[in-house]
Amino acid sequence: LAVERFRTAEIQKQIREIERKKKQEERAAGGGNRNIGDLFSASYLAGAAARTAIYGAAASGVYALFGAAQQGIQWIIGFDQALANLQAIAGATEGQMLSLKETILDVGKGSKFSTIELTEAATTLAQAGFTTNEIKASLKAVSELAAGTGSTMAESVDLITAAVGAFQLQASEAQRIADAMMGALNKSRLNVGQAAGAMQYVGATAFE
Repeated sequence: LAVERFRTAEIQKQIREIERKKKQEERAAGGGNRNIGDLFSASYLAGAAARTAIYGAAASGVYALFGAAQQGIQWIIGFDQALANLQAIAGATEGQMLSLKETILDVGKGSKFSTIELTEAATTLAQAGFTTNEIKASLKAVSELAAGTGSTMAESVDLITAAVGAFQLQASEAQRIADAMMGALNKSRLNVGQAAGAMQYVGATAFE
């Protein structure tokens, strides 16, 4: 409601400014002595049409500005909520979350996925038992695997966590896992979901 009131006030302000300029122009042109014939002259009608267009443009510009602002506010709220969920599940301290947030934003700069999607992937890693340091070490690999195989972030997380668990690897090896899986999948007919499902069988026999 406050945003709508502010938006309306801005539009009214723009219109008042246009009206002020219009009156100045009329005074300069002797507008007080205009007769009925002048009202239907080509120049007057053209001026009226131009003012109407300006009113519309002013309103459209203000609405576009505040539309973008609202989208920005919604993104901030969504990102903060995703971070709060991540912190609750990871049991992270404020300092750990600050570092993790920086990692998410940094990975997001070179990723096709949004920061909210990256945060949700980090949350899934936390649910799988990854520590905040392990999440930081794995997140870029998860994003690159998903982008390189055309899969979702959730599928990429499932494959990397399955590989780490099945082969008793370290989370710090996530990049090596992602590179190996990407190469293998691109040469096979398997997708990421199928590969993740196969990990439980392959891993079980790897240590027999």
